Amino acid sequence: MTQLQAAEGELVAGNIRNGVNVFGVTGNLTPRMYAEGFQTTDGNGGLWVTGLTFKPSIVYLDLFDVPSQSTYVYFSSDNAQWTWVRYAGTNPSGNIQGTGTVTSPNAWGNGGFNISTGIAGRSAFWRAWR
Repeated sequence: MTQLQAAEGELVAGNIRNGVNVFGVTGNLTPRMYAEGFQTTDGNGGLWVTGLTFKPSIVYLDLFDVPSQSTYVYFSSDNAQWTWVRYAGTNPSGNIQGTGTVTSPNAWGNGGFNISTGIAGRSAFWRAWR
């Protein structure tokens, strides 16, 4: 075993999936998971994403509001508090028009997340990581 580890320096627990044993080395790596998609907010501005194979730990969301000609970017790394930034136009490097926070009424669960944007009927692009 020592000879194998000396010949293959990458044979360490951090490179092997958690709980898997490879030549006597038990892994402790938790793989990062990622998903993305488009979804339209409901009539109240709510967005519900379900069907993920993991519980997200970070979520990013952006949507364009036609009446105000603004792009909203939302970010959260917990299950309730979201931070948002509103930009002029479609370019996120444009002028910042406002910032704030919003609290999601329901905790994230295994397989999804939700947010109440207050912007009804808009297509949103989301990304989720674990």
